[in-house]
Amino acid sequence: MEADDARDGATGRGDGVPEPYALTSRRGDATTPPATAAAAAPVRSTSSPFGWLFDDLGLKAVALVLAVTTWVLIRDQIQDVRSIDGVAVVLDRLPPSIRVNVASMPRITVNLQGTAGAVERARLALEGAGHQVRLRLRTSAENHGPTVLANVSDFTFPFSDVGVVESITPAVRVEWYRVASLEVDVAFDKTSIEHPGRVDLDAVSTASSMERTKVLVTGPVALIDELRPAESKLVPDAVSADQWLRTNPDFATPFPWSSGFATWRSKDPVLRAPWLLTIDPPTVAGKTKFREYTTTPVEVDLQILYPPGFDATAYEKYDVKIPDNGYDARARRLNISVRGDPAVITSLGTGHSGWTLLVQFPRPPKDDATSVTDHPAPIVLIPPEVAAGETSPRLRLVSPRTLFVTLVKRKGP
Repeated sequence: MEADDARDGATGRGDGVPEPYALTSRRGDATTPPATAAAAAPVRSTSSPFGWLFDDLGLKAVALVLAVTTWVLIRDQIQDVRSIDGVAVVLDRLPPSIRVNVASMPRITVNLQGTAGAVERARLALEGAGHQVRLRLRTSAENHGPTVLANVSDFTFPFSDVGVVESITPAVRVEWYRVASLEVDVAFDKTSIEHPGRVDLDAVSTASSMERTKVLVTGPVALIDELRPAESKLVPDAVSADQWLRTNPDFATPFPWSSGFATWRSKDPVLRAPWLLTIDPPTVAGKTKFREYTTTPVEVDLQILYPPGFDATAYEKYDVKIPDNGYDARARRLNISVRGDPAVITSLGTGHSGWTLLVQFPRPPKDDATSVTDHPAPIVLIPPEVAAGETSPRLRLVSPRTLFVTLVKRKGP
């Protein structure tokens, strides 16, 4: 008992009650602090290092709501200015009677001004709409534009608060026309078939055919009114048959062709532009037969073409001899064979056709004692001059002809 009391006295618990400030247990371990000290020390709700993030969640949520509300209220009071570049202009649906040159439609800049929130909402809406705004075209009672549009009220935006749009730059210039449609006859005849490499051929009009003789023209009202008279016809482009003729075709088989209206359009590039005027179908097709002219012998006056720097006086000391069976030296006429329009051939023989048969003389000898013997001199058939826009009658020599000219020095003084 005495030993036990002695141990109790060493620990300060003579009455069996633990001392309030005991530091160690009987076994030397750290003791639990007294209840009063435990109540005063902070207690952590979790041992996680991110515990602070989840403490007092209610208070933090309230603070966040207050911050967002404050920002929204402040942002709607802040003024902002912004320009959105590269915005495409798309036309609202137009009636079929109006045509617009959409290739000339510009990209514009939409200038915004207002509260930061409204400006940002407008920017996002434009972005979501593919940077496009729609335009309501004002067409008057007249038949054509252009119309210049710069008013904000003429455009439809992909957001409701249009008051945020300060201006549109640059002003939009819209080129438009009122159009009408008319069925027009096509004028295509044998003169529209070109074959300059074969002037001995003739396109036979009576042996030609077209798949269709009318086309539907839709274009400006003013141009359609010009085409309304019954005698008005649409002339297609000329067609070349040279490539087909190089295949040595059988002339019993017609030449197939197809032609558009580019030449007719080029006479008025504005009113007949492809975006404004359409032709349905855009091309016409047909077939044309050819016939060969027969060979006809004719006697034609022969004209002398002197070398540059010489004239008839340079040959006064020489006798000119052309040993050709078809040449009449006295009348200075030459018999040739030609192919072509029979009417032209008939007039060629009378000397009133305008055609000229030329032969180029050789230069006279520098030495008066020298003669020129059998100098080759090709003959050339020259067509008459024609007025602008006309074509010369088709005529050609059947085969190349060459005369041999001899200059003999005359004897005597």
